[in-house]
Amino acid sequence: LRNDAMAALAIAKAVKADFIRVNQLYFTSIAPEGLLDGKAGELMRYKRFIDCRAMIFADIAVKHAVHVASIEDYCINAERSLADALVVTGVATGREVNLNELKKVKKSVKMPVLAGSGVNPENAAEILKFCDGVIVGTYIKRGGSVDAGRVKRIVRIAKR
Repeated sequence: LRNDAMAALAIAKAVKADFIRVNQLYFTSIAPEGLLDGKAGELMRYKRFIDCRAMIFADIAVKHAVHVASIEDYCINAERSLADALVVTGVATGREVNLNELKKVKKSVKMPVLAGSGVNPENAAEILKFCDGVIVGTYIKRGGSVDAGRVKRIVRIAKR
């Protein structure tokens, strides 16, 4: 599902998920898998057609890709995309988000902004100063499985 937002939305409808994450909601990026084309209008029409209530969390300058639009362009067009929240990531899975980019996005948009990569106990408090929430994946896994102790630790830090 690297950028199959339509399938993600159909699954979200079926399982009554709260949100989906879309790598490229608008504009186009170049990724190892090929072009990631944003289809915001098509996705929003489909969402209305299937009467899905799931929120859309849209990556802005998604990781593992080269972008044809600037951070400023993403911010200017964010609200037109009808995303419910924006996700700012580092350049790769597990890599920390650039705090300057995170600050710029948060100042530029009215919607919630999430940090979507590289969050761990050492940087969570600092990152949370500049966004509305975080998505944590790499840190909470040990050997490919979720480690309950790591989950508790990062949640405890995030609640401070």
